[in-house]
Amino acid sequence: MKIKNFILSFIFLFFSNYQLGAEEKLIKIIGNQYVDEEVIFSIIEDKLTDYSTDNLNEVIKILYSTGNFKNIEIENLDNSIILRIKENPPIKKITFTGNKRFKKDEIFEIFNKKKYFQTFNKSYVDNFILDLKSLYSSYGFNLVKIEYDIVKNSNSNNLVDLIFNVDEGSIS
Repeated sequence: MKIKNFILSFIFLFFSNYQLGAEEKLIKIIGNQYVDEEVIFSIIEDKLTDYSTDNLNEVIKILYSTGNFKNIEIENLDNSIILRIKENPPIKKITFTGNKRFKKDEIFEIFNKKKYFQTFNKSYVDNFILDLKSLYSSYGFNLVKIEYDIVKNSNSNNLVDLIFNVDEGSIS
């Protein structure tokens, strides 16, 4: 009988310690203006498996991969996790200058505007430029040069405009 009580006590203590270690922490998100908390939670909910440094770093990588964030910091406190984020600014207006072969409407019929330009993300914009240069090359414009400027939108402090300067060169 004593052995049975000992085993039951051991099992109870083991599982109660396991449960205490598995307590969930409150997750607070600070700094989001455009990306809803629900969206952020949906991105990280399956990825936040524990509160180890490795797992939290993985969560940061996953959030960065969305292209929506400029800076992400995680603070792991006793009872909570604080996500401090700084979002990339949304793009209000896109303008092209110097483009004769492809007009803006044609460019956005070929390239998915949402893929590249929901928020300003340098990597996405650089990829767009590479893809646009490839399109120009396929039509013989092999020396096309494309640069861009970022301008704060005059109607809002948080929005930016992109101005693409295209030098098509000549067909070669």
